[in-house]
Amino acid sequence: MKHKKARGFLFVVGLLLGLSLIGFNPAVAAQKDTVELKFASHIPPQAGNQQVFVLWAKELEERSKGRVKVTFYPAASLVKPQDTYPATVKGICDIAFQVLVNDASRFSLNSIVDIPLMGWQSEEVATRIRRELFMKFPALQAEFKDVKVLWQVATSPRSMHFVDKVYRVPEELKGLKIIASGVSAKALKDMGSSPIVLLPPDWYTSLERGIVKGACSGYTTIYNHKVHTLMPYHVDMNLAYLGQGAIMSKDAFNKLSPDIQKIIDDLEPWVTKKILESEHLEWAEAKDVMAKLGHTIVTLSPEELKKWYDGARPIQEVWIAENEAKGLPAKAIFEEAKKLIEKYSK
Repeated sequence: MKHKKARGFLFVVGLLLGLSLIGFNPAVAAQKDTVELKFASHIPPQAGNQQVFVLWAKELEERSKGRVKVTFYPAASLVKPQDTYPATVKGICDIAFQVLVNDASRFSLNSIVDIPLMGWQSEEVATRIRRELFMKFPALQAEFKDVKVLWQVATSPRSMHFVDKVYRVPEELKGLKIIASGVSAKALKDMGSSPIVLLPPDWYTSLERGIVKGACSGYTTIYNHKVHTLMPYHVDMNLAYLGQGAIMSKDAFNKLSPDIQKIIDDLEPWVTKKILESEHLEWAEAKDVMAKLGHTIVTLSPEELKKWYDGARPIQEVWIAENEAKGLPAKAIFEEAKKLIEKYSK
């Protein structure tokens, strides 16, 4: 009888000990701790995208039951736009807003959405195509190999904006200094202009002093950076789209418990939809503000637009040739993009 009681006692002790070990398992304990993440971006706090980032952080906090909190560092207060990727890899920030043209040489293949006048119809279509290309081609994924991609979006279209008058066709741009970046800058150079690569914080001074006479950018961007008042002339066209998104330090992501990782992955379609809605709304609102200020907003005739398309065609061939020379599958990616553009244009 005593032996049975002893065995029963030992069984209960063993069971309690086992349960206590589970309770103090480091992996389980880590899930209960609050994780604080630093999110860096270069856009101002009032920008629509920044507001969506805040909503995403609140959604993440709620779905994780308070186990994840995000602190924001907008307006390049923590990381400069051109340093976003390396800063994320090094852990200076845990999450960052990445605009591809701010670090164009690093994302030579993913810059395909920035190739001018390929026939992109909208930011929704460009975003869908960009995602499909990314999932199909490992070479596109390789450009982000050091980070975790949280989401990818194509912004509202880039147009031409000028200081002193409307320039309707490429030949009128000869010698004109224009703020531009990425593949669009190369295209404008081929068309005869003198593109200058400047990051948004430097735009106002350069425009105000007359150093540059215009910009290749979206209505939303020039409005958010408060330079729209310096460029009252606009040529409205779907010149190109900016590739952007959010990236996360792999170390920071891997330290999260599996269920929180899943929450972050599950939020991708939600935040993508919110950003696209914000992009479209902000684009329309910015354009409306400029119209009410009496700005000149021009829509090109088919003949004028054809000159832009003809002027952009050589840079498409150059983009393919330059990347193929590096051993990258640019031709296959370009051809697939054109097929998808045709598919989603029907």
